[in-house]
Amino acid sequence: LDQMIKRWRLEDTGFVSLYSSCKAMQSNLRLTRDEANAAVAELAHVKTVASEATSNLKTANKALNQVWEENASLKVERKKLAREIKAYVNRTEQEKQTEIER
Repeated sequence: LDQMIKRWRLEDTGFVSLYSSCKAMQSNLRLTRDEANAAVAELAHVKTVASEATSNLKTANKALNQVWEENASLKVERKKLAREIKAYVNRTEQEKQTEIER
């Protein structure tokens, strides 16, 4: 190529500049391809992480619903016990003594 450039006097034509530009474009293409491959690999990883997060969220929601239901049940039980205690406190002394003797 160097001999051709000297013999044909390509430096006067802009061929050297065109050749250099082609090499730069080739290098840029290689770099872009490598970056695209890295982006595809990262995207696959992100999809995996997102899938795991979705699965964990579903599990957490199931557990939350169970705790919510248990909490509601305990609230009902607590209210029932509070009513029973209030009723016991309001009994007469004789009723209390009879209850203790049983």
